Amino acid sequence: MVKCDVPDCDEILDYLPFKCRYCGGTFCKKHRLPENHNCSFKMTDKPEASYVSSSISSQKKTHNMNEVETPFEFDESQLDREMRDYIRNQERSSMPPPPTRDSRRVRSFSRPLFGVSQSTKGTYWLMGLNGVFSLIALFIKILTSNGEYLLLNFKTLFGNFWIWSIFTSMFTTMSIFSLLFVMIILYGTGRMLEKQFGTRFILYLYIGCGLFGIVGGILFQLIFSFIPLLSPTVSQAFQLSFFSVQWAALIGMISFILYLAGLNREMRMYLYFIPVKMKGKYLLYFLIGMNLLIIIIGFFNPSFSRSAIESFAQISSLGGGYYFYKKFGSQFAISRFI
Repeated sequence: MVKCDVPDCDEILDYLPFKCRYCGGTFCKKHRLPENHNCSFKMTDKPEASYVSSSISSQKKTHNMNEVETPFEFDESQLDREMRDYIRNQERSSMPPPPTRDSRRVRSFSRPLFGVSQSTKGTYWLMGLNGVFSLIALFIKILTSNGEYLLLNFKTLFGNFWIWSIFTSMFTTMSIFSLLFVMIILYGTGRMLEKQFGTRFILYLYIGCGLFGIVGGILFQLIFSFIPLLSPTVSQAFQLSFFSVQWAALIGMISFILYLAGLNREMRMYLYFIPVKMKGKYLLYFLIGMNLLIIIIGFFNPSFSRSAIESFAQISSLGGGYYFYKKFGSQFAISRFI
């Protein structure tokens, strides 16, 4: 049985022992480093080679009888450097392997659907759908003065069975200015997320957050359409409003990024092309507060009823972003994302 050379250590080395290259002692895992066993730093391995090389070189020289030989001197800087390298290698060898991030659930979402993992075709598909449906809605509005066939409404969905509006409302807006901002935000956030998580994930994230917004918007419209809390005029305005969840899907994607990056992490955001530095939680509070303000205005002004429903749908989509973060994104290291 081999024991550790440290007097106070009684550990029996039933595994391959650690041999110090400086003092030649045999030590356990706890005392393997030179600073842990009070190493004398005699450097038992190196001096032999150095002594041999010095003896060979000394044979080539002619010695005089009066010449006095000087003892061998070690290079202290080289000794310190070699000792640091030795300690560093020992620490690296003793470190546990890094935790694996392999997960069948995340790996299934990372598999591409329309191309390789570094492709951004999913983002271009989403941008194309937003552009096509928004232009169709504007074209129908020009021809029939009513372009709301692609938008959501409680009555048309459950009364007239406009089932297609569940899908088209995620990609439709009635304003060219709004469509421009949607394209810019989707191009930046979509490509960044798709390169990290894959094409399938970006499609599921957008549609999933849109569904969260649909559920929230429909419930909000149902409650305040048939419960006239303020006035019958406002209640009727809520009942007849058609709304879109396009921005709700985008807000859900943004909230996923905020949760993934960390709410206490300071980030630079662009508000109407103006760079602003703030923590993620403050941006989240800003989104919630702005939507709550629009909802309150909608209670008193019938012309803001549609905006109030869409604002509540956006608040609901924040929950969708948090759901996707907890289910798929919390195990990803932020250093690989930012």
